[in-house]
Amino acid sequence: MSKSLSVLVVTTSFPYPGNEVAGQFVFRECLSLQSLGIKVCVLAPHIKGAPIQESIQGISVRRFKYSLVESWQNVAYGEGIPTNIKRKISARIGFPIMILAMIKAVKKEARNHDLIHAHWFIAGLAAVLGKARYQKTVLMIHHAHAANKLFLYILSKTDFLICNSSMVLQKTLTIFPSNDSDIIHPGIDTDFFTPLTDCKVKYNQPFQMIAVGRFISLKGFSVLIEACALLRKSNLNFQLKLIGQGYLQVKLERQISKLDLKNHIKIIRNLPQRELKEQYQCSDLLIIPSIIDENGDTEGLGMVAVEAGACGLPLLGSNVGGIPDVIKDGYNGFLFEASRYDKLAERIKELMDNPVLYRRMGSAARAHVLENFNTYKNARKIQNVYKKLTGSKD
Repeated sequence: MSKSLSVLVVTTSFPYPGNEVAGQFVFRECLSLQSLGIKVCVLAPHIKGAPIQESIQGISVRRFKYSLVESWQNVAYGEGIPTNIKRKISARIGFPIMILAMIKAVKKEARNHDLIHAHWFIAGLAAVLGKARYQKTVLMIHHAHAANKLFLYILSKTDFLICNSSMVLQKTLTIFPSNDSDIIHPGIDTDFFTPLTDCKVKYNQPFQMIAVGRFISLKGFSVLIEACALLRKSNLNFQLKLIGQGYLQVKLERQISKLDLKNHIKIIRNLPQRELKEQYQCSDLLIIPSIIDENGDTEGLGMVAVEAGACGLPLLGSNVGGIPDVIKDGYNGFLFEASRYDKLAERIKELMDNPVLYRRMGSAARAHVLENFNTYKNARKIQNVYKKLTGSKD
């Protein structure tokens, strides 16, 4: 009997006790790869309160420390590495220390595995510097990056590049052409994210909208709040739940109060997956109003739209980043010009007024997810990449 393929997954975000949201799609991918007979070991940064080593549903997870003081390990998780570095002096100081610790941890763990699969380019740097000479590396990136020397170096040392959306692949190939690349969307468990009932507009009840994500600039939640102000002026019956947390929460709360929307908008902190699924199932519409922020960053894909679509919700999203891979305009929802809250309000009203269109788009949303974002189908594609790199035929 041949030996099972063993993969070291290096990531800067992975679920830990008290936060199952972090790196959730990486976790789902690992579970799917494991179901295909692949041995998976995860290497991720440590965070205060998390075990150094544990097994989660059969996946070995090892978290490396990069500070003697656990509370100073605040580079990863939370609001994301870019925002943490921008807002915390300790994160800026700890960033290079974390990278060095990650490289050291990869060097220690890599020898026990056939190849390395890195998520995000920081983990990619640790992978290409820490791998053994014979090892192959797969890099999966979730956002487009500028053509700086470090990123180009990582790409040059990567054996296969996976991008999470067509936008990310297109922009990456523009700065570094490569034949060893492909789009493989992160998948979700479509047996977990399912509709509760048939999609239908619930008359005489508020139209229930939901938006999910970190409260940071590129998520564009202020645009959505402005759109809600227009809906209120039109005397429309609606409710919006904003689910997430982040440094902009106070600013968003002030905007809601200023626009007299307290009776229409409720902010809810991050929820566990099961509770989030229930919120999707009890909603009528998912909105992902992302923008291109002041640093040129935007949405790499929009996993919340994938999850909500699997639950049978029509989708509204801005036409930026990887969102058009999830939302096909006029099929499973609508795209609108980023920051145009007036156009967003028009599309919301159109769906509220047209139950036939609403039901059709809800059904199409789930069909699109089943075809393109099933975690097990996409894990097969990743497995084929592994086989190509290792020469395995099993």
